[in-house]
Amino acid sequence: MNGLSWSLSKSLIKHLPNTKFVPCDKLIAMTRAKKSVWELQILREAGKKHNRCLTQLLPPFLHEGINELQISHRISDIFYSEGHNGVLRMETFGEEVFLGHVAAGDSANYPSVFNGPVGLRGAHPAEPYMDAEEVKWGAGSPLTIDVGFTLGGYQTDKTQVYWLGDKRSIPEPIQSAHNFCV
Repeated sequence: MNGLSWSLSKSLIKHLPNTKFVPCDKLIAMTRAKKSVWELQILREAGKKHNRCLTQLLPPFLHEGINELQISHRISDIFYSEGHNGVLRMETFGEEVFLGHVAAGDSANYPSVFNGPVGLRGAHPAEPYMDAEEVKWGAGSPLTIDVGFTLGGYQTDKTQVYWLGDKRSIPEPIQSAHNFCV
């Protein structure tokens, strides 16, 4: 039921009148949950590349005043150079993500097209994707990057939070909230 659009399902029912359609979402999910050794190797490689991108390759480019869009572009460059396949597909029909969310400060609190914990302002209300050019990362605010990495049709997901400045400068409520999430 999650994998078909309403119009496609109506068309199938109309053109196959003697066929009984039943949902098989749980069966598909159970089948996908069991990974072969080959699939696990791809996922592990994707995870290594993903982690390397966000913890080693991206941080040297982050600085005060960089905007969300510049960060998105940098992540894209880094990801593609490491073999990222581009599109992130979700379970729900039509839910595909380009890159993910890059949110400086309170941008992460904005609602988005994704049903998840991190939002973003987006480039424009008509296109709430990518990130806002006018939102810059500054001292005293977190930078939340929630992006996926796709390799060989498999994907990993990681949310990385950065803080500009010394760890001791993180206000206690923010550090406490972060610790709770971890």
